[in-house]
Amino acid sequence: TYEIDGHDLESVEATIAAAKASKNGKPKFIKCNTIIGKGVEEVEGTNAAHGEAGVPYVDGARKNLGLPDEKWFVSEETRDFFAGVQGKNKAAYDEWQKTYDSWTAANPDLAKQLTDAVEDNVPSAEELCDSIPELNSGAEASRVSGYKAIQEISKAVPHYISGSADLHGSTRNYIDNGGNFGAGFDKSYAGKNLYFGIREHAMGSILNGIAYHGIFKASGSTFAVFVDYFRPTIRVACLAELNRVSWVLTHDSIGVGEDGPTHQPVETVSGLR
Repeated sequence: TYEIDGHDLESVEATIAAAKASKNGKPKFIKCNTIIGKGVEEVEGTNAAHGEAGVPYVDGARKNLGLPDEKWFVSEETRDFFAGVQGKNKAAYDEWQKTYDSWTAANPDLAKQLTDAVEDNVPSAEELCDSIPELNSGAEASRVSGYKAIQEISKAVPHYISGSADLHGSTRNYIDNGGNFGAGFDKSYAGKNLYFGIREHAMGSILNGIAYHGIFKASGSTFAVFVDYFRPTIRVACLAELNRVSWVLTHDSIGVGEDGPTHQPVETVSGLR
């Protein structure tokens, strides 16, 4: 455990370095003591420093903290540092671009798939629906129909991946012949099916991260009632308009029987609106 002045940036940097260098096999905890609203005398140390309460006192606070009058001040040292970083990054990028251009020339079909994935060039919902053949299979569970639709989607969108919170056998969102993602057993890092375990919140967070990264179209599935475990990640996806991620929620009827009331999604769907 380390305890430092959180306003002392040199101390913060040194302590982080010391914690990383320590190889005692134990977790490291750094307690940074700070004063909320520091430098703004009118609200310093009080909850009034939250929000916009300190805005009228900004100029005085800058003076108290020894900051220059220029509001958008960037020191010459900072400019010089980032100019150097920019030069290094440019050299690394140029080298990478040469490698990528060579790979593109040798693999035009894969290069097009990658470009389409990065630029999110996918068929529209209407086009996808039109590409799915009529099933004419009579009455069947909607999750079975969904499973059949997912197979067609995966053909039309090569970078489509899917995963389940330990319920592939029930939710049926498995991509046939897509392989399983991971290491060991029957898995490889080329797999399109992700096994998240009984961790709905982790599943939602990981899928959001995949969507933010910006290559894959990803979906995750569980019983509708279990959205209570990852509602915050669904909310983030909606607010951030992450159109690369979707959720397959099955067993959405309160008539779910054999598993009892723990699996019955009472007011779950309305709660998601």
